Amino acid sequence: MSETVGLVPQLRHLPATEAAAIEYAGNIRRLSERIATRWYADRFVLIAAVPKSASTVIGDVVKAAARGTLPSVRKYGKYMAVNADTDLRPEMLLDFPDGGILKYHPEPKPKNFLLLETLGCRTIVLLRHPADQLASLACHLVRRRGKPDPDAAYHQIGKKDFGSQTLVPLDIASPAWNDPSLMVRELISNGYLIRNLFWMSDWVRFRPSRTIVLRYEEFQADYDSFADAICRFLNGEAADEKLAQDVREIATRFAASRAADEQFYPHGYTGRVGTWRDYFSPAAISAYNTVIEKWLAITVSNDPLPIFYPNIRIG
Repeated sequence: MSETVGLVPQLRHLPATEAAAIEYAGNIRRLSERIATRWYADRFVLIAAVPKSASTVIGDVVKAAARGTLPSVRKYGKYMAVNADTDLRPEMLLDFPDGGILKYHPEPKPKNFLLLETLGCRTIVLLRHPADQLASLACHLVRRRGKPDPDAAYHQIGKKDFGSQTLVPLDIASPAWNDPSLMVRELISNGYLIRNLFWMSDWVRFRPSRTIVLRYEEFQADYDSFADAICRFLNGEAADEKLAQDVREIATRFAASRAADEQFYPHGYTGRVGTWRDYFSPAAISAYNTVIEKWLAITVSNDPLPIFYPNIRIG
């Protein structure tokens, strides 16, 4: 099936020939039988991550911690990234027929929770402090802006890189695309911050039964303890020396990629805890805290997000 580019939706997950349709039907039958018997309960893991939370490298930690019980697969469903579609659908298993690890930014919707409960699989919810996440995303978007086709740039930046927040409007001609500090203000004023707060809060509040909630800051503070928490979640037992060695190798690769990225950002590595201090002007701090106060006023009184981040206000 030929592929188009730009903003045209693509049906890559559907068969385009008669032979492919026959194979597709057979796969659907096999997957349906496996879903009915909860075959994926211990063979499939979802990492539901806020964007810019090191979810790629943490996916490698999950793969190492699984100790061979999960295939060496960590990717999106084919229909997801290309169509900026974050919904979880049964057909995503066509890309994980024998199980695996899916890392993405799915919305905390009832239908997504229902599918995860139906599969009986495990979910890792990955959070990051909203101010640091905002600064990191702003730098990432400015770096990605250098595209020859504005429409293609908007599609890739405004949709794919935003993850779940696909309806946030950004003016492609805005000067914010050239200045991370201005982009921070843009992301606060155009609704991204409030959407992200609800995304994290709802995943924590309504998470499926077999779920662990982890914070990016825990990963940065102690790789070994973070990997141990994942190992206990997946295997019911502590990490061993083999996993510790694997995590050290992953951390080494992570450090190398981090060093390579530093050249692209005005203040170096944006994965530091507290990186917001490099990019938030006094006006941005005030605007950010105003949104936080409004969100706290309308969310439930026992919302768990401020428990995970008691320092959610900045200043």
